[in-house]
Amino acid sequence: MKVKPYQINALSSQIKSSYKAALVFGTDPSVIQDTAEQIARYIVPSLKDDFNVIKVFQSQLKEHPSLLTDEGNALSFMGGRKLIWLKEADTHATEAVMDFTRFVKTDSFLLITTGNLTKSAALRVQSEENPLILAVACYTDDEKNIKNNVLTTLKNNGYTISPEILSILCQRMSENRLAVKSELNKLMTYLGDRKTITNTDIDAVISVTATASIDALCQQAAGIQFEKTDFLYRQLLQAGESPVTLIRYLIAYFNNLLLGIHLIQKKVPLETIFKKILKPNQFNQKEALARQLHYWDMATLIKITDLLFETEKQMKTSGLNPELMLHRTLTLVNSAAKKQHAKYL
Repeated sequence: MKVKPYQINALSSQIKSSYKAALVFGTDPSVIQDTAEQIARYIVPSLKDDFNVIKVFQSQLKEHPSLLTDEGNALSFMGGRKLIWLKEADTHATEAVMDFTRFVKTDSFLLITTGNLTKSAALRVQSEENPLILAVACYTDDEKNIKNNVLTTLKNNGYTISPEILSILCQRMSENRLAVKSELNKLMTYLGDRKTITNTDIDAVISVTATASIDALCQQAAGIQFEKTDFLYRQLLQAGESPVTLIRYLIAYFNNLLLGIHLIQKKVPLETIFKKILKPNQFNQKEALARQLHYWDMATLIKITDLLFETEKQMKTSGLNPELMLHRTLTLVNSAAKKQHAKYL
């Protein structure tokens, strides 16, 4: 069954009683993570419960194809409902997922998270057609979704806000769902027992341009000031962002730089390039992007994207600290940016 992320809250009781699994996929890692965690909390009280939250990775299914079904049918050691969370799934997991819905006889719930899936991908098609599976497509929040998410969060926590103040608040929010949640948590903590939000409250807590912005990190990573890159990276980690989420945004950003340079070589006007690369709320980045498109070259950018892809792979497979791995990669990227910039000068 196909649903949108904003529908999950209204489906909470059905998720608890009528569904055996949920597939959460799309292009925005922050929306995927937020939606997956929302569904997971309907099944288990705490996502830190090592007995009732069983995390499985796609690579494990190659050696043990029946792992999902076996875990689903195994009783919890401490009692309570089990959540089996399949991470980084791909279309090769389709049979194992369908077997789970057919052969698991307990009330265990399967949560599947992955990146984008084409409309013809087997995992997506069969999940959308299966009445026991929720298929949730997660894409970057637009202005309307940001407003709905902010208003829903505030109402659910008992806060009131006028339409005018809500508009001001939303203007200061990024598209990143997890960053929005972090900013709202700071605002609610600041308010304490007060339940009416004013413009003064927003000014006191949320800056006009949020410091811990993923867009800003990506832009700084392609720049020459590592101190700013390092500061933004640490701010984002403190806000709850995961290194895997951040590196996926970085990969997308450097791929856009590659596209931009390719279009420049084809004599495409800069304004046309901006429209292809930037989202409407990112047009304030045009000046920085123009500089970067002029001092980066194609060959070096290809090496950088290869480095980012390899770092993402190592994060998932090496067992090393992902935060330290990404910090090292950011250092290398900024170092390459300085060399590119020096040549440009």
